[in-house]
Amino acid sequence: MTVRSASSAQDDENARVRPWSAILTLLVGALATSLSATLVNIALPSVVGAFAIEQQQAQWLATAFLAVSTLTVLLNGWAVERFGVRSVFCAAMLVFIAGSLIGAASGDFASAVAGRILQGAGAGLIQPLGVLMVYRLFPLGRRGLALGVFSLGLVFAPAIGPFLGGLAVDRLGWRIIFLITLPIAVAALGLGADALPIRPREAPPPSPLDWRGFLLIGSAVLLALCGVSLHRGANPDAALAEAAFLGTGAALAAFVMQETRCKRPLMPPALFRQPGFLIGVMVLAGTGLAIYGSTYLIPLYAQLVQLHSPASAGGIMLPAGIAMLVFFPVAGRLADRWPPQPILIVGAAGFALSMALMSELGPASSATLFAALVMLGRLGVSLVMPAANTAALNTLPPDLLPAGATTATFFSQIGGAFGVTLLASFIDGRRASVYSDMVERLTSAEVAMAVEKLAPALSTASADPDAARLDAQRYVMQRLEAEAFAAAFPQAFTALALLFLLIGVIVLLATRRSGRSP
Repeated sequence: MTVRSASSAQDDENARVRPWSAILTLLVGALATSLSATLVNIALPSVVGAFAIEQQQAQWLATAFLAVSTLTVLLNGWAVERFGVRSVFCAAMLVFIAGSLIGAASGDFASAVAGRILQGAGAGLIQPLGVLMVYRLFPLGRRGLALGVFSLGLVFAPAIGPFLGGLAVDRLGWRIIFLITLPIAVAALGLGADALPIRPREAPPPSPLDWRGFLLIGSAVLLALCGVSLHRGANPDAALAEAAFLGTGAALAAFVMQETRCKRPLMPPALFRQPGFLIGVMVLAGTGLAIYGSTYLIPLYAQLVQLHSPASAGGIMLPAGIAMLVFFPVAGRLADRWPPQPILIVGAAGFALSMALMSELGPASSATLFAALVMLGRLGVSLVMPAANTAALNTLPPDLLPAGATTATFFSQIGGAFGVTLLASFIDGRRASVYSDMVERLTSAEVAMAVEKLAPALSTASADPDAARLDAQRYVMQRLEAEAFAAAFPQAFTALALLFLLIGVIVLLATRRSGRSP
């Protein structure tokens, strides 16, 4: 009788769960974790100076978070089945809060990365919960709106994060990027303890976790990221990179074999036999690459090429955040009422156009024009994300929805992790190549002439003339470095534009071939 009474009480509590309260609670959690994912980008130049490291090392603060969150996403379905939505959400928020405190107190770069790893672990468990709860709590005709509202936390954060981070870093230093989301995380923890459903005592026993599949896909992701990182710069370690890529291929092959044989796989092969799901997750991967990759590029370009302060660089992205806040629920309603094909194509074209136009910017380009182009790109992403989610999940049978929601989030996150790493590698490689070419073309006489012209301006009556010449020489090299960056970024923006044009073409061709919308 005691067990029945406890179970009945839990069933009554779950029956009182209000759909919109649950979604808004998950939105607050997603906002905290997504802000943390992008706040770091605005602080990377400051981190480089604080720890005396290279830009290519500093980007691991972004990549570590995304890589770990990508992997813990895969634990979400099993964890919810085993412990319930409320327990998983609250535990994830506690892990995230612990990571924030460790990162803020870090005395070296390794400790800061450790804090980011814990933050990512919590974030990965939280993000699929919103999609899963939308499909559990809302009927078919209202899911697009609910997804649009929930996704505000995921897509508004990348736009508003750099602005908040820039203001905070200007005034309080880089450590504030770990602390600025703490009040939101604590609020989410309090809301989650009341608004989310719990696991009934009489629920069926949870399925065993596919640990072998998890370890294999985790190895593939980490090896691939390391391979890309090892190919960075002018002197890549080709042997180690090749070994990492070979390991990636072997791990992926073993993962596919494991998923076809496992009774309860992490990613059921049946998911990928659904054309709508396959196209949807491809688009989500491209969107993750675009939104996280561009959020990495834009603040760096503003600071390293256009020489904006962190706050000013963040301000360039603020109008896009406001526009997304207004437009994203509208995009969700469009996803409910229109087939996804035209929405995906228009959104992809908008983002591609914004990136193509950004590739034409220069060091002296207007900040207002830059902000307008960022806004155009974010509006395109706002159209794509709800339509891609509904295209991926609407055709799935109920028994595949939990795995489908987790897999869709995984592909979105994996796109983001590789987007940051690939673009950072591309920028670093192009910068090194251009810089080397410029230095080779300069004669020693030209450098000496530039130094002699600058030295008087950098000296004072009491200054050492030799020290002034050294300062002038360093200034010349810094200007060459800035010009090398200025040459590398436009090519990266062009690559993102071509990617989204390709996504639009894939959607169009897949729709024509199947005779229906994806």
